[in-house]
Amino acid sequence: MPGNDTTVGYKVGFLDLYSFDLAVAEGLGAVLDPVKNLFYVDLDFMVQGADIHEPIKKAQVVFSKSEPTNIDMVVPEIIINRDNVVPAYNRRLSIVQEYKIPAPGAFPVSIGDQLGWSAYEMKDKAQPFDLYYTISVWARYRQVAHNLLQTVMAKYGMDGKVTVIDSIGNPGIYAVYHQGTADLTQVTNMVDRIVGLSMSIKVEAELTLNKTPVITNPVLGNTSTGPIPGVTPTDGSAPDPGPGGLYGSGRPILRVGIIEDY
Repeated sequence: MPGNDTTVGYKVGFLDLYSFDLAVAEGLGAVLDPVKNLFYVDLDFMVQGADIHEPIKKAQVVFSKSEPTNIDMVVPEIIINRDNVVPAYNRRLSIVQEYKIPAPGAFPVSIGDQLGWSAYEMKDKAQPFDLYYTISVWARYRQVAHNLLQTVMAKYGMDGKVTVIDSIGNPGIYAVYHQGTADLTQVTNMVDRIVGLSMSIKVEAELTLNKTPVITNPVLGNTSTGPIPGVTPTDGSAPDPGPGGLYGSGRPILRVGIIEDY
């Protein structure tokens, strides 16, 4: 296609809240156990004490488990809770296209000195949001809890990042910022004590609120299998649409951002 083609970008899928929830878990190193249908993070800790010599090999990862207690928890455990979703107006741009590509089944069309397609698939850019998460770690021993917290801090540092996969498999990298830590330890009695620590992060995300792409016909006027007098240049400057392509009698729609030029 010539340089004046109106194709923009390449096709991308949609991003939703689950896309980022999953990415935050996988960013911690969580791997799905297909047999148990549970996420785990592999560990290599050794609890050392006067009467304790216990290896810690993995921690279960769960999402938004409220009011954790030692009764229904499998410790050590990492809990991911999405606290808030806030529009990021400071990162909002004027509405622009995420991509504009030939629609399925489209054919080339030559109009004047422009060569494009009979139909385009378009999708506007995803909108920016800040996602706030609390990642809490729970363990029987404080030594294990601190090691787990440091593991989380190492994955999402002061200027971290997370790789998010969209609905058709395209990866994208988004910034993650450390927001602080807290002690969540429950001390009902020394026997049932569970040590809990947490770290909060902010993910500068993008969400696709409208997941349906738009199919538009950009060709104005009539089309012909051969050059059209008065429209198609006779000096040889008209681009050839090739086999199966048509010549058009009108001007193509050139959509740039939110402006359509007819």
